[in-house]
Amino acid sequence: MMLTPTSGVTIISVTKNDLEGIRRTVESIKEQDFTAWNLAIVVSSASDSSLDYVKKLSEGNENIQFLIPDSLGIYQGMNFALDKLRPNLTWFLNGGDVFENKSVLSIAHKYMDQLKPSILIGGYATVEDGTRKVFSRHKLEISARRFSLNIRSGNHQAMLFDFSEDKEVKFNVELELAADFLLVLEKLIHKQALRIPEILVEVEPGGVSSTYIEKVWAEKQLVRRKVFGRFSVDSLLGILWTFGVKLKRIARIYCRKMKLALYGRDSKI
Repeated sequence: MMLTPTSGVTIISVTKNDLEGIRRTVESIKEQDFTAWNLAIVVSSASDSSLDYVKKLSEGNENIQFLIPDSLGIYQGMNFALDKLRPNLTWFLNGGDVFENKSVLSIAHKYMDQLKPSILIGGYATVEDGTRKVFSRHKLEISARRFSLNIRSGNHQAMLFDFSEDKEVKFNVELELAADFLLVLEKLIHKQALRIPEILVEVEPGGVSSTYIEKVWAEKQLVRRKVFGRFSVDSLLGILWTFGVKLKRIARIYCRKMKLALYGRDSKI
């Protein structure tokens, strides 16, 4: 039997034609030393054997269920699960992403239970071409303004949300890439988040947001206008922030090209 929405942590995982990825995700969840969890796997599309795997998994584990959404898309899939489950403590862990270690849920639940932030924001890691990169910041209460100007400490897979007072919460699917950014900001307007230095998840690199980063920046500025107001200080700060990260990206690309021209592709200088 699934846990009630008020007990434990509900994990929502959306997968699409990634059998090996969802297997890794499930195994990292089952290894947790915190056992009061539910897992809802949203199979948004399955031309491989993902659906068969998830069905069999749900038959043998009473706290795991699968859902087939009405429409495709990661935000649509997460909304479908939110509508069905109405959970309290909620973690969105995409298929292919894994918890950093077996104590993640214990650590996160303890923070939520003792300090009761609206969102717990942890660090995360990526592994690409054999190189592991870690993104972690010091412990701090996070306001809507501070979060709106973050670069690397805002990965929704490394967040635990408290939806106990937001049962109608949904991702705005009109936004293709920044619906999670909007959802977080709308929560932080009412109650601050807590950022912690612990690494909570290892996420697959090279997602859609990385590929279309300039569109992400544009959507985030639309979100700032919506949340803070078109002519607000926060909206202006967002414009300056976007300009700054664009310049930084241009400089990084230029330096990389110069390095290749001078030293070649395999240089470590």
